[in-house]
Amino acid sequence: MIDAYFGAIWVSTLVNIGVACGLWFLLGKEKACHDHCEKLPTLKESFDVLKLAVIWIISIILFCTYTLHVGMTFFTPYLTSSFGLSDDASGSLTLIRSYVFMSFIPITGLITDRLFKSTLKWFLVVCPVVALILFAVILLGADRDFSSIEIGLSMLVAFFVCSIYASMFSILSECQIPIAVAGTAIGLVSIFSYTPDTIMLPLFGYFADTNQYHFIFLSLIIMALLSGLLSLILLAMKRKNQVKSHG
Repeated sequence: MIDAYFGAIWVSTLVNIGVACGLWFLLGKEKACHDHCEKLPTLKESFDVLKLAVIWIISIILFCTYTLHVGMTFFTPYLTSSFGLSDDASGSLTLIRSYVFMSFIPITGLITDRLFKSTLKWFLVVCPVVALILFAVILLGADRDFSSIEIGLSMLVAFFVCSIYASMFSILSECQIPIAVAGTAIGLVSIFSYTPDTIMLPLFGYFADTNQYHFIFLSLIIMALLSGLLSLILLAMKRKNQVKSHG
């Protein structure tokens, strides 16, 4: 066990070193320029990002999306405790939900780019679908006669959640955040988008410990609907800015 643990650490270390070397090589390819490069942002300009409403809206969308992502992990104890699913079977489903579906992301990414031509539009479609599926999970309850249906619904909702989780940061580029302050914007958005690890996970853990899984699913429904609503607002803001730029 210890050897496997240290082996995993070595693999992680080597991968990070490889990525760092790759980035160094790629960045070294760019030629320095003085006449055509944009001026670096001042400290005030960086802090002005805090005043952008679009940044706060994106932050909430990513918070909701990441909450949906971490919430999917609670299907494992739910299926085990409520439907008597074996640990091995539940673990296999967890692997599919967490990793196999992530391998399908290039396909959903192509659908997003080619068909919808917008990440926000994909969110606008997926989020209500996720909310409806979760509502169906609550309606069916812990009746073991519906165990196969519940398992299918859990896989379906996980597939859609993986598709929006993997593409959520592309919303920043779609909303045309100025490249000069993109680093500040991404850093600020990241602070809020990953706070569910410290806020929502303990709350969901309490609901799981007290066998109140319906509260977990209700919370995820709210997150999905809020994410969809805010995506609609961002689309409206984007269209408004496009009209102004062409006017």
